[in-house]
Amino acid sequence: MNRRDFVKSTSTGVVGLLGSSLLSPLVSQAKAQAPPLQITKIETVRFSPELNVGGRGIQWMWVRLH
Repeated sequence: MNRRDFVKSTSTGVVGLLGSSLLSPLVSQAKAQAPPLQITKIETVRFSPELNVGGRGIQWMWVRLH
């Protein structure tokens, strides 16, 4: 099972457990109260070149949105 299949199966179970009629009003209310999103800054975060995972160097970078 890959990650996508896991997320699909668990989210379906949660909706079934809570009941779709209970979940819909909560989602609608949260959407109505949420302010619009706006990206104000973009940063890149690089990992140290000396960092090793499993004996191998990694070249990871994160993008941080503010």
